[in-house]
Amino acid sequence: MRLTIELNSFKDVGEAAFASVWLDTAMLRWSRESHELLDLPKWGIVVPATGETRLCDQSETAPHLIASLGKLDLDELAKSPHTHDCNEPPGPHDRLRGRALLHGCNETKTSVGKWRILFIDRETTTAEHSNFADDAG
Repeated sequence: MRLTIELNSFKDVGEAAFASVWLDTAMLRWSRESHELLDLPKWGIVVPATGETRLCDQSETAPHLIASLGKLDLDELAKSPHTHDCNEPPGPHDRLRGRALLHGCNETKTSVGKWRILFIDRETTTAEHSNFADDAG
């Protein structure tokens, strides 16, 4: 399963600050697709954790935490019927959005913002070219 997630509303960084990230839940990798004012690495490692999903840098030996996506449970999402466009109104689909914490943004300060899923792709396809430097693809 692949997710497109928007990160935004980081007042400490700037009202216009945003990033779109792509998560591959099978490879446990993420990549930055577009961004403004958020200085994120090009890609990194996805670390599922209790009550959140963590986006870390690409170091597999000692990954540095970049962002925490509160209440994003990848196992639960994999079981849900949601597909494709996720621009649903607030309500029973609240698990498709939540609080985002950027760690170490603005020097050492943690910045609070929001995340929301823009798109869910449940198809299994093999990419022609890999975006991740450590992959043989």
